[in-house]
Amino acid sequence: QSHIGGKMVVFLSNLPSVGEARLKHRENPRALGSDKEHVMLNPSEEWYKTKAIEFSRFQICVDLFLFSSQYTDVATLSSLPKYTAGTLQYYPAFHASRDGVKFQTELKRCLLRPTGFEA
Repeated sequence: QSHIGGKMVVFLSNLPSVGEARLKHRENPRALGSDKEHVMLNPSEEWYKTKAIEFSRFQICVDLFLFSSQYTDVATLSSLPKYTAGTLQYYPAFHASRDGVKFQTELKRCLLRPTGFEA
């Protein structure tokens, strides 16, 4: 096995809707405050955790930036940065005049900070 390693910076504005990583809309406002609410707080797909563990074995870190104005399955998508020592930045209903400076600052930090692979 050759050394790969590196960093992926992923930007999403919608739920992935095609391919093996597609996610279904599972928001259910009626579940809030009920005994079913915990289901929405857990990942809905194992694909993201499995892929993240594979990336981790190859020393690939995933930083995820979410910009959706609609439902975003953060619980599932967060597996990528969680298991690869990456970060997740979420900008609900992103608007450049309101969130632009914050995004610019966080992206700059993501790209310029030192990263220790194989540490």
